[in-house]
Amino acid sequence: MSPGALLRVQITPFGLLLAGTLAAAAADVWDDRPLRVVQKSDLHFPTILVTEGITAGKVRVVLEVDAAGRLMDALVTGYTRVELAEELQRNLGIFSFTPARQRGVPVPSRVEATFSFAAKGGVISMNPGNAASAHVRGSKVDPMILVVAEQFELDRPLEVVHQVAPQVPRKTEPPAVEPRVHVQFYIDAEGRPRMPAVLRATDEEYAKAAVAALAEWRFAPPRREGRPVHVRAVQEFVF
Repeated sequence: MSPGALLRVQITPFGLLLAGTLAAAAADVWDDRPLRVVQKSDLHFPTILVTEGITAGKVRVVLEVDAAGRLMDALVTGYTRVELAEELQRNLGIFSFTPARQRGVPVPSRVEATFSFAAKGGVISMNPGNAASAHVRGSKVDPMILVVAEQFELDRPLEVVHQVAPQVPRKTEPPAVEPRVHVQFYIDAEGRPRMPAVLRATDEEYAKAAVAALAEWRFAPPRREGRPVHVRAVQEFVF
């Protein structure tokens, strides 16, 4: 059996809310709270890594959590060893989530979390801030491998292979300005849009329509130097 693993979690908010809850201006900071991650039981540190002298590592994950604290999606964007990423993905059920709050109200959120592993009974217990460069008593930590790319790094431009137009919301009165919605999202290695977050929108109903349509889009699988990667993208919808 693999030894247990100590975990430290560092959360980096994206500053974006999912469609359906647009950011309110001048929020009271005393009522705001970021997403909280609670570990309910141990993970196992892969034995194969210990035999290689590796007793610590990190996995970077983007988490999408709804207003009820349910994990809706998780996308690995980097890791020091793929075995740690696979262990974390297999065992995401050991974590519970306290949703972010805005003005005292639970809201859906998308955040990037860094999970720092350390083997129990090993020689080190990692700090999230220095896990990638630490060398203690001869232990070895591999560099972070990023599996998310920017568009300019891709072998060829993004290509939409299936596109769905958003449904125009029914309004009793025509909008005063041309409805526009900017959505930031990830495209995974299979070409599926993941974790949409509204950057700007003139109207919340139009934002919902844009996100619903985007969920049905498909892209040619992105590649960087011939290898599959995830990629960040922004799409503007004009109604």
